[in-house]
Amino acid sequence: MTTFINNSLFTIQPYWLGRTWVFDAPNLGVMAEPFVAGTNIVLTQLAQTRLGIEPSEGAKFQLIFSAQGFPGLHLSFRRQEPEFNGYWYLSEAQDWAWFSPAMTSFFSNGYPEELYLQVLR
Repeated sequence: MTTFINNSLFTIQPYWLGRTWVFDAPNLGVMAEPFVAGTNIVLTQLAQTRLGIEPSEGAKFQLIFSAQGFPGLHLSFRRQEPEFNGYWYLSEAQDWAWFSPAMTSFFSNGYPEELYLQVLR
């Protein structure tokens, strides 16, 4: 069952598990959902440059994301093409990132055309 949340801004807490960042959203039935295919690299770069956090066991941060821009955002993406039930996004810095089907749990219209991110401690 897919549950949609009608918020403008969403917050999750990625944490390092094994060799990638993952997140939980228990209210949506999502546990240890991994960020893969470029998304883990983008999040590592943001965590390192913006927060001084290195990817290692116990590392975690807050990730705020939205389909609309908001004050203090660090990175924006534009939807490109579907693959494996997810979507590829391209950042303004030309970084590619694949977002999994778990994203549709947050957005009632499926994958947003644009995606905006901010990282916080």
